[in-house]
Order: sequence, then C-alpha cells, then structure tokens
Amino acid sequence: MSRKLFHHLIFVVATLSTATSFAAELDFDGDGKADIVVRRQASFMQYIQNSSDQTIQRIKFGQHENDIPVSGDFDGDGTADVAVRRPSNQMWYILNSSNGEIQRVNFGKKAEDIPVPADYDGDGITDIAVRRPSNQMWYVLNSSNGEIQRFNFGKQAEDIPVPADYDGDGKADIAVRRPSNQMWYILNSSDGEIQRINFGKQAEDIPVPADYDGDGKADVAVRRPSNQYWYVLNSSDASIGRYHFGKQSEDTPIVADYDGDGKADIAVRRASNQYQYILRSSDGEIERHHFGKQSTDVPLAAPISTRMEMVSVAEIENLNPVIQVTKEHNVYSGSIILFEAEATDPEGTELSYLWEQLSGTAVNLFAPEEARFTLVMPSVTQDESLQFSITVTDADGGVTQEQVTVNLKADSNSFSVDMGDTLEINEGESAQLTPDITDPQNKFTSALWWSILTDYLEFESAESVNTRVTAKQVEQDSFLFAYLSLTDSNGFTYTSFKSLMILDSGDQSEDWEVNVTAPSDIELFEGDTAELVATADDPDNQINQVSWTQLSGVELELSATDQYGITITAPEVDADIDAILQVEVTDIDGNTASDTVNVRVKNWASEVVFNLQCVAPEPLSLEVNINEFSYTTESTTDFSAQGIADQFLYAGDFNGDQLTDLLVGGEDNNSLEPSALIFLQSNGDGSFSDVTSEFLESDVSMYAPKAATADFNGDGQVDFVIMDGGNLDRGQAPSGGYYGEPPVVLMSNEAGAYSVTTQLAESYLDSTGNDHIHSKGVTWGDIDGDGDIDIFVESGGGYDNIVGHFLLNDGSGNFTVDHDNRIPTDILHGGETYQYYWRYIYHKLEDMNGDGFPDLVMGRLKRINNNQEFNFNKIAYNDGTGYFKAHNVHNLPGVDWNDDYTYVKSLIVGDLNGDGAKDLVLAHERGNTDADPSAGNTGRYLQALISDCNGEFIDETDNYFADQSLTTEIYSFYGRNLNMPLPMIFADMNNDGLEDLIMAGSAYIDENSPYLYIRKADRTFEIQDPTLLQPQRYWGEKAYPIDLNGDGLLDMVHSDYTPGPDGVYGTGDEHSKLITTTVQSAQ
Repeated sequence: MSRKLFHHLIFVVATLSTATSFAAELDFDGDGKADIVVRRQASFMQYIQNSSDQTIQRIKFGQHENDIPVSGDFDGDGTADVAVRRPSNQMWYILNSSNGEIQRVNFGKKAEDIPVPADYDGDGITDIAVRRPSNQMWYVLNSSNGEIQRFNFGKQAEDIPVPADYDGDGKADIAVRRPSNQMWYILNSSDGEIQRINFGKQAEDIPVPADYDGDGKADVAVRRPSNQYWYVLNSSDASIGRYHFGKQSEDTPIVADYDGDGKADIAVRRASNQYQYILRSSDGEIERHHFGKQSTDVPLAAPISTRMEMVSVAEIENLNPVIQVTKEHNVYSGSIILFEAEATDPEGTELSYLWEQLSGTAVNLFAPEEARFTLVMPSVTQDESLQFSITVTDADGGVTQEQVTVNLKADSNSFSVDMGDTLEINEGESAQLTPDITDPQNKFTSALWWSILTDYLEFESAESVNTRVTAKQVEQDSFLFAYLSLTDSNGFTYTSFKSLMILDSGDQSEDWEVNVTAPSDIELFEGDTAELVATADDPDNQINQVSWTQLSGVELELSATDQYGITITAPEVDADIDAILQVEVTDIDGNTASDTVNVRVKNWASEVVFNLQCVAPEPLSLEVNINEFSYTTESTTDFSAQGIADQFLYAGDFNGDQLTDLLVGGEDNNSLEPSALIFLQSNGDGSFSDVTSEFLESDVSMYAPKAATADFNGDGQVDFVIMDGGNLDRGQAPSGGYYGEPPVVLMSNEAGAYSVTTQLAESYLDSTGNDHIHSKGVTWGDIDGDGDIDIFVESGGGYDNIVGHFLLNDGSGNFTVDHDNRIPTDILHGGETYQYYWRYIYHKLEDMNGDGFPDLVMGRLKRINNNQEFNFNKIAYNDGTGYFKAHNVHNLPGVDWNDDYTYVKSLIVGDLNGDGAKDLVLAHERGNTDADPSAGNTGRYLQALISDCNGEFIDETDNYFADQSLTTEIYSFYGRNLNMPLPMIFADMNNDGLEDLIMAGSAYIDENSPYLYIRKADRTFEIQDPTLLQPQRYWGEKAYPIDLNGDGLLDMVHSDYTPGPDGVYGTGDEHSKLITTTVQSAQ
C-alpha cells in the first residue's frame, strides 16, 4: 500500500545478471521443464540432469577452459542447445539439438563483450547478442532475418544487463540494472518506452528477473545474500513477494521453471556441498538435488556474472590513444605554424581529433578536427604565450589530451620576407624559389623549405634559402604552398609561404575554386535556438576566413559568425516568417565561395494540443469500508529540538528494511527560531528513532523548510533541495512574510549519506546579487525533457522582486536560477500594479495535456476583483521545450461567491472519475469581509474540476463533495485553522483500491475541520469522523499516511507540539512530538 505513496525507495546491486525467462532456455529434454545443468571447465563437459526421467546427459563441448557457457533454443526446435562463447576469438559455438550440427558464429568483436542471448525478435528462436560495456552498445543478431540491431542503452559501463520479456509481448526487452543509482532501466520492445524502477535494497543484492507470478511478464527481483531473502516485484499487481530461501550467503541463485507450471521457481546451488535447492512454485515443496560433483562446476542457470567469474573471464580495459605532438613552438609574431599530431590506438579503432585554444590572444582554428593543419599566429606588440590542447578520442570512448604552448616573440618588424606572386608550374617541371629577405640584424641562422602535401612538391635543397622546387603529377590544377621557415640562434622561427599553381597537363586552363555548402533549410519556433554548421571544400586547407551574415527576413540572434558552426536564436514573431543567412569562405589568395540557408521562424500556436487517451470509467464494486478497521493512537517521545510545527519533508525507506522512514523539519510560525532537520527511522512498531547522525555530518537548521525531493544528481538516490520560508531577522518581503535563509541542498553521496552543498545559494547570489527569497513552496519535474529534474520555487517576492521562478538542473544536481525567462513574471504575479499580495501560489508541475511535459497548475492566492487579471486559477501549459508562454495559459472555473477575494490554500492532481485524464481538487479559503474583521479568512471549500479530455475543466463539486455545510461559512475561535489543508494527499486508507483524500495540514481537527475524505463506490468523497484516526483535538501542522509496521495497511503519523518547559508559547522553547495512529483489520 505504501508503495503507491512513496516511490523513492533506495536499492543497490553490484552483480551482473541475465534473466531466464522461458523454460526452453534450460529445457534440454523438451518436456517443458527446466533441467539442472552444470559445465565443468577443466574437462569441457556439460552435465544435464533430465527432468523427464532423471537420466544424465554428458556432452563434451567447448574445447577451451575460458569458454563461457550460455543456453537457449538457437535452432527453434523447442529444446535448449548446448552452447558457449569464446572471448579470445569472439566465436559462438552452438550444438544444435535438432540435428547435431555445430553453428559457428563470429559475433561480438571484443573479449569484454557480455553474452546476453535471448529472443529479441519474437520468432521463438534465441538470438545471439552481446552488450559492450565500453561503449554501452547492445548488438543483436536477429535469427529471423540475419540483420544486426544496435542499441545504445544503459549509459554507464558498469550497468548490469538484465534482458527479459518485461512487457509481455513475446520479445525480450533490453534492460539494465545500474549499480550506482540502483535503478532498473527497461526498453519496452512493444512501444519503445523506457521503464524506470527502483528496486533492490543493498549493494550486495543480485538481480534475478523472471516470471514468478505466471502472468507472462518478467518480474523485477533480487536476492540478498546477507539475509538470504528474495524480493520479487510482481508485475501482475505490483505487490512485493518476500521469500527466505537459500540458507547461506554464498548460495548461487539459479532461477528457472523447474516444475513446468509457467512460473519461475526460486532456487539456489550450494557449491560447498554441490546441492541444488528448488522451491517449487506449484506446491511450495522443496526439491534437493545432489548434482555437479565439483564445487567449481558452473551452473548454467546462474547469473552471467557468476558464470563469467567462474571461467575467469576478465573485462578488457580500454587503452587510451597515444599522442605524439610537439608540445612547444617558438615563433615570431605573424608567423605561420604547423599543428601536427600523430596518434595511435592500441586496439586499432578509429580516432577523432579536436584542437582547442585555452588561453592567449584569440586565433581562428579553421580545421580543429584535423590531425594536422596550418594557421597564422596573431601580430602582437609584446611577447606572449598561447596555450592550445589536442584531444584524441577512440571509438570506445578512450580519451587522451596533450597541451601545446606557442611562445610568440613580438619583434617581427625588424625583418621582412617577401615571397612574391603566385608561381605557375607545370606538373613534372621545376622552378626557382628566390625569396626577398631583409634581415639587417642577421637574426636567422638556418632555413628550411617544406610542404604539407609532400606527395606533390620536392625541394632540391630544402635547407637553402634559394632552391628549386619540382611539381609532381596532379589530377587537376592544384593550388599548393611551399613554406619557408627561418630560425634564429635562440630557436625562434618565422614561417612564410610561396603560392604555387600546379597545372595539370591534361587541362591547364581550369582554375581551382573554393566551395562551401550551407546546412539544409530549417524551421524553429520563436525563442528556440539551433546550431548551423557549414562545410567547405579546400584540398590545400588554406581557407583563412569564414563569415556568416543575414541577408533578409526577421532579425535572428547570431553567435560565432566567424566559425563554420554558429548558434542562432529566433525572436518572438506574430506569424510564421522566413530569414535568409549566407555563409562565405575566403582562401588565402582572396578566392571566395558562398551558400545560403533559409530559416523559418514559426509562431507558437495559441491552442494547446491535447493528447489524452481517455476511456469510459468502469463501474466499481467495493466491499471494504473504513468501519472494518480498528485504530490505536499513541504519543511518541519528543524529538525535535525546537519548532512549533513539524513539516514532513519526505517519506521513504532510508535503510532498506521495507519500512517507511521520515525526514522532518520544524517550522516556527513566528520565524524566531530555526529547527534542525531530523532523519527518523521507523522501528516497525509505530515509533521512530533519530538517526540524523548517520546521514549528516553536522546539524542543519532552517526556519521554515520547503523541500523538493527527487533524484537530482542522477545517482538513483533521493536528494533534497530545501528552501527556507522565513527568518524574522532577514526582513520582510514585498508581499509580507519574511525572507528566508539561503537554500540548503542535501545531495546523496557514495557513502550512502548526504553532503550539504552551497552551489544553489551561490547561484542566487550570482544571478540576483542577493539570496533574500521569500519561499512559499516548491514543485518539481523535468520541464525541458533533458532527463533531469528541475524545480519551480513559489515565492511571494524577494530581493529585487524575484517572484516565482525555475531552478534548471544540469543533470548533476547543480542549478541555474531562471527568474524571468521560462515563465513571464506577469503570469505569476500582480507586481507593483496590484501589489505582491495578488499572486499565484500553491503550484503543481503535472502533465495535464498528455504531451509528456509537465505543465504548471496555479492556485490563486488572492483575487482582486471580478475584472482583474488574478480572478482565475490557471494552468500554464508547457510548450514542449520548458517554456510557459502567456498565450498557453488556460483559466479554470472559479467559485460563485461574492466575497472580495478567496484564497486557494492547496491543490492536488489526480484522476477522480477513472477516465485516465488528470483532474483537480482545489481547497479554497473564504474571505468573510462582511463579518467581524477579526474573523479573518474562514471556512474550507473543496472544488472538484474534472477534465473533459479536450482542454476544458468542468466544475463537478456538487457531485464529488456534495455536503460541505460543516466546513464552509464558518467562523470560530479556531476559524483560520479550519483552512489549513496544505498539503492535500491522496492515499488509500481503507484498502479498497481507491485513493482517499487527506487534509494533511489541518492544524485543528473537529467536526468543522475534518481531515479525511473517504472515496465511495461511485468515486465521490464522504467526510469521515475526525476522531477516527485521531481521537482528540490537537495542535499540529502535518498528518502523513505511512505503513508504520509493515502490515500493508496505511497508518497515520501526526505532528503535535508543546509550549516547552516554561509552558508558554512564543518564547522560543517550543518543541514537537509525534502522535501515531496504527490501523488494524477488524476482521
């Protein structure tokens, strides 16, 4: 039950595994049951105990001690074939059971390749396949057509391949388990979608996916050696099976369907006594087989990592390229220089090059991806050193980098070198080279003629200033350069060149031309950016200028216009409009070429496209109700140092014991005293222990924490970005309330604890010059589709009027503050015109239109009047790139009250009517301005807005919350506290399969302020007795449903507070305690 609520569960695994999904993969006698099979490496024997008659097959196959045993039905006859992969020659040897012939297939070009045979194309025949850790590629040889599929999946080398049929379409799905973040990533073959599942608890856990529940889909599962437990996430109903089996930690899991009932059987092999223990799924009985008489025998049902380890196959480490390059050049200002790198790869793979300038006066690198090229050094007025780097990358991702220094001497004006005009030479002929050199100080002591294209020019005396050059044969007229390098006594060189036109004797009239090709025409939406890259044809590599210009159309923002690649940004436009760009290149002799590209800037359509797949809701038949349970309430001991209202910031399993733990932080409503963040570990009996010291090196305190909880750094563990809601000493924000302290970020680390990072606080300082933010809340989601989680911060105004804004994640948990770009301020806030009180707050990032991108649902804090901007609650729809624009804002139905304004104190998103679309519940607080002014804002009104699946929301409050007479138009001494539902939570409190509604922030509970609304069979809500789960009125700020004792029923945890030792509130010594209500079945 708690799994529906708290899906950030932390799991770790560190062993390779493949899934045995079909009985045929280990059924060597064709009876529909897996057989017990081992391979003895020393003798190359494979022993098979037939399940049909208990006879033993003995097959000698695979004549190498490092052959890796694999299994599968490679010939499609319904019987498993004996097979091995030999890493040393990358060969697969398969003994066909159908005819006794041997298949020999060379597949998987690396010794490191991990064999992952399975039926990926669904033809009933096992396909040969490997995963290559070094480049994260999967290579699959389809048995159906002989074609090779290539998949780049599992972005880390240590990802564990776990292929199996997880979606039940009859094809194996490519899948990995990532040890670093404990995630399972599954690429569904049925629709190409990726499943992401957190499962497995400890670093030692071994993944053992198989179909344990018999629904035709592989289940995510692990075995934990330390406690000998198996944990199975059943795909049929998402329940977790826990089995204690295999009494020794070193037992090897050998999962297969040994009893032929269509369900995988939990099983282990114990090497120490050579027994196989099988827990039959058909009847729960245990089979014991003494088979495989040597402890070193390799069980074929074991995970592939176990088999590879037992045959001593080590992963081959990728060797980085080796670079040879001149690391220092001493040249005169304005000299030509040759950058030349020679690199080799020990594995012989293809190499790529990248030259970059690191420092010094800028130099235009015209061919930075070539191994060798010439460039002209800048003219400088004083000596200077320029730094460059050359990076060489091999096909397997190996990288080597070297740095190159160019020392420039500034006195090049003390001499001159005139090489004269271009010299024409017929191929096969020679000509005299006589440069005019003026060197009054006799600086230069040596000379050297050279050419990049050595196959075309030959120098008679390369070390003489005056020499003859011979032109060799060319296929066409070619423009070449003869370089002359003059070197002084200090080793500084000045290089110039002589232009040569080598004439092809077959056609001496044709001139050489430079060519350039612009990229294809493109379309982009207003505000979008794109990169354009041109290519040029220049055999001599003597282009010395590239220039991009705009010829016509709407003005585009261009960057790096002197490079082949430029970035363009489209402006806002009222309608689709074109722009034309030109790229022009010029060579060293002034020859030019140009080309154009058309850029169409598209106006965003004003209408949001809905992609919701709605279905007619099925009628429900519910047999369980809240009265079938009994309740026990206890008060726990005090635990919070200070803070009058504890905020439950996160609920999840921190220590892997299958119980839900808490991260809490106190909030002092007067913003006088901070309170420590506390990690509370569930003891399984309704009580908690403070284990903060296990997760934080030192105390972290805040005044009013508002936490975003997600995996922000991509390691699979939940992280915490915690904004502070207010400190009296920091001053009052424009909208009221107080500025908070700088945000605190708790980022998970390799030790399983949390590091406190300051990057976000520094980012606020960098972007605004101040970290004063009045934070009211946070919501989070991947707004720009880049795979990492971003954050929206609700704010009532901060320094320089920084209101609601986004924090953009770079994927590693570092954030950029975006306070006015992704969403215009005037969408969120009334600003100075209407004061900062008039704003939108209590937001949710949810995909409301089914396009895969989260939209921003906005609850109105105050309404100005019926004619003003902030009269409606709204949805700002994501444009699909992470931007929220004014024309994509949709108004939601209001309430029919005549009060001057209303509050929305909380909102929640969920499917209320069961049609598959997301609906809304808004909790309103009424403004009773006609009542006694001291009454403030009283009464709670819940509004149900139902999506029509086409972009409109229908107010069906009367259907879902029919009777609200107890909670609306009420004023009492505790009036304001009736209106504190923040947050609302959906949770199934009565185990009927429907999520009920909890007012988790109701500080005071009585009949006018209930906090539990139970869903009925018609999906409507009914108020429950407030004392049912909490039998007394109490002061507190949060109630949270969690399973306290692991029995599958949701219990309730409440925060309560006491006035402290002096018995007086507001004196700074208040502290909190927990009240827990445990639910038991009354049956």
